[in-house]
Amino acid sequence: FVHVKLDTGETITARSPGDFRVRHGDPVWLTPEDGRMHRFDANGAALR
Repeated sequence: FVHVKLDTGETITARSPGDFRVRHGDPVWLTPEDGRMHRFDANGAALR
């Protein structure tokens, strides 16, 4: 998993392949697939 801080200041967690190498501060680009995303509110409750 990779924890990504967005330009908005929010943080998201993205699943990544085991051979994906990234260091703290490296830029990453994500291409989210709507059917594979899980969204949660500020209290941790799943959004549908």
